Amino acid sequence: MFTLSRARVFARLVQLLVYPVGIPFWYFTMLYSLRLTLSDQAALDREAEHKYPKTGHIRFFFSSYKPEYYFFEILECARKLLMGSVIGIIGSDSTAAPVLGLVISICYIYVVVSFRPFQSAKDSELGIKKKE
Repeated sequence: MFTLSRARVFARLVQLLVYPVGIPFWYFTMLYSLRLTLSDQAALDREAEHKYPKTGHIRFFFSSYKPEYYFFEILECARKLLMGSVIGIIGSDSTAAPVLGLVISICYIYVVVSFRPFQSAKDSELGIKKKE
């Protein structure tokens, strides 16, 4: 029978908290602390004029999104974590893993198509074209 030492169990718990919980929480705290600036287009324009003194260090989180969806990168991170962990949680030999992966993908596509959070219309389209 395979047993893990207490140190290994502790190390795995720390790793579990650092990435799946810690990274999205870190993103949230950074974005939330600047929410008044990030959600206001005029404030972002003033930031751009002064070369982003307050938001330059986190600009890569929100620059692709419309100001009202500055937090969307947190949702993107959650989607990636869910998609990457489905097989690990459910099991690679289970038929539920691909089904759950499809459900997560369809829900994400619904959110993106409904809200259109990206600055660029091409990014919001997700390759879905109207047939003429």
